[in-house]
Amino acid sequence: MTNYKKYKKIVWDNLVYGGHILSLGSIGIIIATSLLLNIKITWDILVLVYTGMHAAYLYNRYKDFENDASTNNNRTNYFKKFINQIPIIILSLIIFDIFILLVFSNFKVLIIALGLLVMSFLYSKFFKRITRILTGFKSFFVSVMWASLVPFSVIYYSNHLGLSTLFLFTFTLLRWVVNTSFFDIKDINSDKKEGLKTLASILGEKKLLILLNCISLLTAPLMLLGIYLKALPLISLSLLFTIPYNFYFIKKLSDKSFNKDILYNVVVDGEFILWPIFIAIVKLI
Repeated sequence: MTNYKKYKKIVWDNLVYGGHILSLGSIGIIIATSLLLNIKITWDILVLVYTGMHAAYLYNRYKDFENDASTNNNRTNYFKKFINQIPIIILSLIIFDIFILLVFSNFKVLIIALGLLVMSFLYSKFFKRITRILTGFKSFFVSVMWASLVPFSVIYYSNHLGLSTLFLFTFTLLRWVVNTSFFDIKDINSDKKEGLKTLASILGEKKLLILLNCISLLTAPLMLLGIYLKALPLISLSLLFTIPYNFYFIKKLSDKSFNKDILYNVVVDGEFILWPIFIAIVKLI
């Protein structure tokens, strides 16, 4: 393997299997929120959210390492190289986040941020088990955590929560329900063995995809209502590009020639990186 191919593989593995594309998605949500709600953000919230989300992702991978091996072989092999160092990395990220919060924010935001981080850690330790009782709880919980980035960005800059925040929070929540439920398709067999009542394991692939398309289409009237009530600016319609994007990755699921690692970890996770780009393109037009 040439040095170029070697370095290319290292970068690829880190971005895809290391969860950095997913973590970058959190920045995409923050920037999109700032553009639509007219919030002037600073670099500290971007660093804080990115490292916080990445810490939560690493913890989830650490706790699910053994179960992950059956459905995510490439990702398992990636984490196997430094699995024992993950707790140290997570602790370092948390300490760094606390430092950022102490320097750039206030006590109220510190408590909220740490609360969200703890809740995301408790998902792997406790809340995931609730899906054995409540169907779809896994998708709902994860979606709420990610959608919370919208009100968090508002609170971070001491702005008031309002109807605009609620509309954008709901839109983000629905998009994440689609994202997490779609991911569960590859884990149907393992989730059934664990007794997890995910939407995928209960409905099956075909019915789930129909439901996800319906949820995606539901975001259109939601955005239109927000604009009609003047809670959201007209430029918010740019996020409806997520609907054809949604149809695209669902269609690619049946394409056997399409690399599934790219589908899940790049195309689906990468959607949220595209949000600010969608907004920027429409603004230019």
